Amino acid sequence: MSIAQDHGNEEGMLADLRQTMLEFVRIENEMQQFKTAAESVHKKIRDKAITDEYSKHLKDELERLKTRGAKKDLEKHEKFVDFEERLQAATASYEPEQEAEDVQIDGDLIMTQGVQSTKCPYTQQEMEYPVKNKHCGHTYDREGIAALIKHRGNKARCPVGGCPNTKALVVKDLVADTELRAFILRKNSQRHI
Repeated sequence: MSIAQDHGNEEGMLADLRQTMLEFVRIENEMQQFKTAAESVHKKIRDKAITDEYSKHLKDELERLKTRGAKKDLEKHEKFVDFEERLQAATASYEPEQEAEDVQIDGDLIMTQGVQSTKCPYTQQEMEYPVKNKHCGHTYDREGIAALIKHRGNKARCPVGGCPNTKALVVKDLVADTELRAFILRKNSQRHI
C-alpha cells in the first residue's frame, strides 16, 4: 500500500469518526428533548393542568422541542467541539516522516528510538515552560494549557488524543517538567551555534 493510499484511508476513517460523533450528538439531543418533554408533561400533570391524553401532550411537547432544536447546529455542540479539538491535537502531533527516520531494522528485530517532542499537544507550538499533568504524565506548554483551562473551565481535559485520563485539568495538578525544560534550553542553544 502506498503512502498516498494510506493517507486516503486515514482521511476516510477520520471522516467516518466525525460522522459517528455527529450521530452521537444528534441522539443525545433527541434524548435530552424527550427528557425535557417528559418533565414538562409531568409538571403539568402534577399541577393538574392536563388530565387526559398524556401521550398526546408528550408528542406535542416533543414536536415543539424538535422544531425549536432543529435549527441547532450539531457541529457547534459542546461535545462535538471538544471532540474536534482533541482530534486536531492528535492528528497534528503525529509526524510520520519523523517516525520513519527513527526506525532501525536489525534482522528480525525492529527497534525504535524515542523522540522527545517539544511541541505542546494543545497549541502545536514549541513549548517554552513545559508542565506535566500529575494524572496522566502528558506535558503541555504552561501558557497554552492555562488558556485551555481558562476557556473550558471544569470541562477542560487532557488534549492528547486517546488519553484515558478523564479528570478535569486544574492548574494545581500541573508540575514544572524541569527535565524537558533543560532539554528545550539545550536544543535552543544548539540552534544558535
